[in-house]
Amino acid sequence: MKSIDTPIPLYYKLKQEIIKMIENEEVNADELIPSEREMMEKYDISRTTVRKAIDILVNEGYLYKIHGKGTYVKGKKFSQGLLKLTSCKEMLRSKGFDPISKVIKYDVLTPSKRLSHQMNLTPKDKVFYTERVNLIEGSPINYTKSYIPYKYVPSIENFNFNKSSIYKTLSTVYKIDIIGSNRTVEAVLPDEVIAKALDINLNLPLLKFNGWVYGEHNSSKILIEYFKTFYRSDRSKFYIDFVE
Repeated sequence: MKSIDTPIPLYYKLKQEIIKMIENEEVNADELIPSEREMMEKYDISRTTVRKAIDILVNEGYLYKIHGKGTYVKGKKFSQGLLKLTSCKEMLRSKGFDPISKVIKYDVLTPSKRLSHQMNLTPKDKVFYTERVNLIEGSPINYTKSYIPYKYVPSIENFNFNKSSIYKTLSTVYKIDIIGSNRTVEAVLPDEVIAKALDINLNLPLLKFNGWVYGEHNSSKILIEYFKTFYRSDRSKFYIDFVE
C-alpha cells in the first residue's frame, strides 16, 4: 500500500498525483480515472480527501463527472493569441490539431435593423449567414454565427464550407484579402441552442467574441464579416503578446 507523506495537505498531494497521471498519459482524454475506493486504498486516505481533490480538478478543468459512471479526464485546452489575424481552423492546425468545421445552418437573408446598423448596410442589402461548429477529436470547441454582405459574394451559398474555408474562398474566388479585424470579448452563459451545439450544460461559462473583419476589395477597405463566436471555457484559453 502506497501512502502520501505530510505536512502538505493530503488532498493537494493527491491532486498533484492525478495531474501527473494525466500529463504522463497514464489516462487519456475521456477515460475514467481510478475510482474513489481505489485511490483511498492506494494512498491510504479518506473518501473526503479524494472527493476534495477531484472537485478541485473538476473546477480547474482537468476532469469532468458523469453521474452514475465516474470521473473522466477532460480533453486538453488549446491556446490562441488574441492579436493574431488567423482563422480558428488555421490556428488549430498550426498547433498540431486536425479540426473539423461543421456547418449547422446557412442562408441568404435580410438582416435586422440592428445588424444593418452594426455592418453599415442599406435596407436593401442582404447577408450570407452561417452557423458552424469547430470540433477537435469529435468534441466541439466553439460555435460561430457569421454574417457577410451578400453584395460582395454573390452565389457564395453554393460552396460547401464543410470542406472549404470561407476566408480562402473570399481570397481565391472573390479577390477579397483580409487586412484586419476588431474584436471584443466577454464572459457569458449559453442559451439552449448554443449549449446543444457545444454539447455542454447551461452552467458552463463561455467566452464570447464579437468580431468585425475588414478586407480589401477593388482597392477599397470594406467590412467583409461580422461574427459572434462562443468558445467553451473548459477547452480554450487566450493570451496577449505585448511588444515594445
